Amino acid sequence: MDVCGPITPVSKGGSRFIFQIIDSYSRYCFTTSISNKSKCFEAFRSFKAFIEKQTNFQIKKVVSDNGGEFIEGSFRQYLLNKGIESLLTAPHTPQQNPFAERANQTLMERVCCLLLDSKHSFDWWGEAVSTATYLLNRTPVSSLSFKTPFETIFNYNPKMDHLHPFGCPAYIHVNKASLKSKLHPRAEKGFFLGYSEGHKNFRVYNLVTNKIQITHDCLFDEESQEASTHSEEDSLCPGSTSFAPINNAFSEPSNPDHSSPFRETDPPPDIDDSIPSSSFQTAEEFNHESFDDLQESSSPEDCSTHPSQTTLPTKDLPKGWVMDDVLDKAPKDISSKLDTSNILPEG
Repeated sequence: MDVCGPITPVSKGGSRFIFQIIDSYSRYCFTTSISNKSKCFEAFRSFKAFIEKQTNFQIKKVVSDNGGEFIEGSFRQYLLNKGIESLLTAPHTPQQNPFAERANQTLMERVCCLLLDSKHSFDWWGEAVSTATYLLNRTPVSSLSFKTPFETIFNYNPKMDHLHPFGCPAYIHVNKASLKSKLHPRAEKGFFLGYSEGHKNFRVYNLVTNKIQITHDCLFDEESQEASTHSEEDSLCPGSTSFAPINNAFSEPSNPDHSSPFRETDPPPDIDDSIPSSSFQTAEEFNHESFDDLQESSSPEDCSTHPSQTTLPTKDLPKGWVMDDVLDKAPKDISSKLDTSNILPEG
């Protein structure tokens, strides 16, 4: 066991320290936020009663440093009365208490990640400590053959379907009895803080009442938090081969005639080398090159297949149009003879 702190700023509940206990067998972690170190004794008594009742095993040894909170009269006398051996480490030798020292670093790293990702103020670190501890006890550990500490100590797998991002927006259901009128909203907005002991309940800070509320009927908006952390440089601009900010995704191209689907500032698209470059002709190049070659052939042999293409109008073609290369006559002559018996006489 070990104490981490003092931590600034002071938490919402007025805490400045973290008291942490690690079970060396299961790596199960117990943490609580305290305002001063003198409360470690009461926290240890609560942990001892809980763990011995749940596992039917008794605590035999505790490892701690020479802090005054551990060697003072009441704490030390309690250990002696219960027959618990107290192992004190040498000053400035954290290697003799490796589980607690390493757990402190891991816990604080998780707390920092939760606070930074949620974008909430740092004085919510007390709630982040409880949530980080809850997640650590449900994270597989390599030294336990990738079993979770929770499974090791309680002999069953914990459920994971109720986990949500720390600090994400939450909407708390308002009971009909609490509605002020029929026009009153059926939900109140808040943000998620963690998990409550016992049943599958959640700790949510209600932005309407400015209080932490324990609730089961709650909806979480996890997508809005992901959008807030989404980088604008990760959005692909439609019609462009380069990445651009999302606010420019539907902006007008820079060239005014709109003849090219790419903007002048964008790099050219990658072309597969296996495709001949001659197949990438523009409409204008096709009109002026292909049809000019047809005009130069004046012999009947060259135009035997398409006799009507001996003279082709190219100068009147609109920009971007391509002449159809099949301009021959119909395969069969159409008869236009009229039956004179069907002609009505005049008058």
